[in-house]
Amino acid sequence: MSHYEPLSQAVSLRRDVIQRAVHIFRGWSYRDIEVPLLDTFEPGESAGTLQQTLQVIDKDGNLRVLRADVTPAVARLYARQLYKDSKVLRACYANRVVRAQRAFGRDQSESYQIGIELIGRAGISAELEVILICMETLSAIGADRCQVNLGSVAVMGRLLEMTGLPKVRLRDIHAAAEARDPFEVRDILHRSGTRSNIAEALEAIASLNSGQVQIEAIKRAVPNDTALNLAFGRLDSLTSALTELGFGDRLNIDLGDLQGPAYYSGTIFKVVSERIGRALGGGGRYDGLCGRFGVEAPAVGFSLHLDALIEVLQPDASARVSAPAGSAVRVDPNNPLPGLREALARRKGDQPTLVVESSGGAPDPHRRSAHDRQ
Repeated sequence: MSHYEPLSQAVSLRRDVIQRAVHIFRGWSYRDIEVPLLDTFEPGESAGTLQQTLQVIDKDGNLRVLRADVTPAVARLYARQLYKDSKVLRACYANRVVRAQRAFGRDQSESYQIGIELIGRAGISAELEVILICMETLSAIGADRCQVNLGSVAVMGRLLEMTGLPKVRLRDIHAAAEARDPFEVRDILHRSGTRSNIAEALEAIASLNSGQVQIEAIKRAVPNDTALNLAFGRLDSLTSALTELGFGDRLNIDLGDLQGPAYYSGTIFKVVSERIGRALGGGGRYDGLCGRFGVEAPAVGFSLHLDALIEVLQPDASARVSAPAGSAVRVDPNNPLPGLREALARRKGDQPTLVVESSGGAPDPHRRSAHDRQ
């Protein structure tokens, strides 16, 4: 069992990051929302996270889950309740989740997600809004030296559909592409008798080539496909707009970066830190998720993994927090008022203050507190 340090710098840094992020979300007119950590299980919420979800049976025999992902819960709240007040929902959160992941070099199940959901807005402007908020959040918390990988699950979905293979075989192809293994993709498709041009396109997705090279290879293999051209056009529009807005140097297109929840339906993006070698979070469009709960609505959002952010911001955040030098104010327990007056005066000036009891005998009549000096 790993050691947990309750007074570490990570605790202070976590609260500071949450405060800064939520301030930005509210600045974009997103409203705070909270979902329960322990909730009833619904099949519609399990997409992409079921294997990472801890499940328990309550005393009445009902299946309950410890939430591993906030987005499906917000979609359910929208479909069951919130859409009646407004068809467009802008919601933000800093929510505890429980899932298997890595942080600070150890296995960890409990963490935080911070993010936003924009439900009820279709079109590229909604995707741009969400990505811009993500960029501003990263800059505000000091993690702006990260790469943003843009992709589209619609491209992979369309190519898999064109194979005509059964679902079990499609899952194998998707897993091989996700592992960036074009040779395994080719082998599966060859054994399945898939047309060579479709196989070439899927191999291009699994390759480690640049996004533009991937797109050109797919266009050559499968020219004039309406669905693919729509997805490519959307990526091009997003990239052009973000470049014009000053974020081009932080963008990268990668159609093979497919890891993430299964509910994504179109454009996706992932925030990657090369320094720690893993994703800090990501987001995308999930137009079909609300429909699983009874109300069809376009939606897009993002979430960041708080512990991964802290690992980037302060690698030694597990160390204990110490009081700043020069913050001590001595208070005599036999005559505490002079010292406490000095403490109050320091706090009025927003100075760090640490009250230290010091029984030094009778108070010094020549020593004046900061309050008396004023």
